[in-house]
Amino acid sequence: AVLRGSGEKNPKILLIYRKDKFFDGYHMPGTVVLPGERVAQAQQRLIASEVGLPLSPLTFVDWCEVAKGPGEKENIRGQELGFLFVAMTDSGEKPKGGEFFSLDRIPENTLGHHRVMIEKVRRWVSSGIPR
Repeated sequence: AVLRGSGEKNPKILLIYRKDKFFDGYHMPGTVVLPGERVAQAQQRLIASEVGLPLSPLTFVDWCEVAKGPGEKENIRGQELGFLFVAMTDSGEKPKGGEFFSLDRIPENTLGHHRVMIEKVRRWVSSGIPR
């Protein structure tokens, strides 16, 4: 998750709109670790391709098990584990993709398991963002 407003009580979260054969709606920036790639390399690739803003070092917050199934728009790769990292930005620049939303005003058409992870971000924020 990318949050804007590190000194604020209610920072905003970056969400990206996507429309493809699997989903039509918003999601947090995310990626898979490609064969032969390290997690840090995947994170840097993601930041360059989807965010494009200066970020604080990434902080691990939590993880989420994502059940995948054979539904019409589902990815049939099987179970996935999502690892939730948070980075802060105070840049006023526009991100490469998406826009920032208030944590209490997430669009209804946000990817289901990302809504779960956004709730984890909200709890992390309310517990006091490490400064």
